[in-house]
Amino acid sequence: MKEIVKQKKEKAVEDESDSDNLAFYSSSSSEITDIEEEIEKKREEEDFVISMINVNDYVLVRFVTKKTERHYVGKILGKVEGGEYLINFVRRKKSGYHFVFPDVEDQSMVSEDDIRKLPPPSFVGETARSKRKLVFSINFDKHNVN
Repeated sequence: MKEIVKQKKEKAVEDESDSDNLAFYSSSSSEITDIEEEIEKKREEEDFVISMINVNDYVLVRFVTKKTERHYVGKILGKVEGGEYLINFVRRKKSGYHFVFPDVEDQSMVSEDDIRKLPPPSFVGETARSKRKLVFSINFDKHNVN
């Protein structure tokens, strides 16, 4: 005889006090996570990070085309009026997520809305040439980084 196994499913339930706030819970757990609070917390963190961007910081820049969204890594050279930054971009090496500054500088003006601050990189390598490689302590897999 076959044994019937029941699986527990996650359910979405409307919060009784406000129909705009959704709360998710698992039938096997009584913990409730308020999604609106999580989203607001993320927004506050992002606003804090944007306000802390300074000259010489490394940033992840978002460029949106008609069909795709690409990200590039660069270094802030200066801030101009109107919430734009002058950025010197680095090139990603083919193997992994190592970055180097190109021989010919690649600079562009970018809106504050399209940048996110990165942690300071570490320089890797044993020779003068290989010490130009920058490595960041974050995972770029979620982004289309060039």
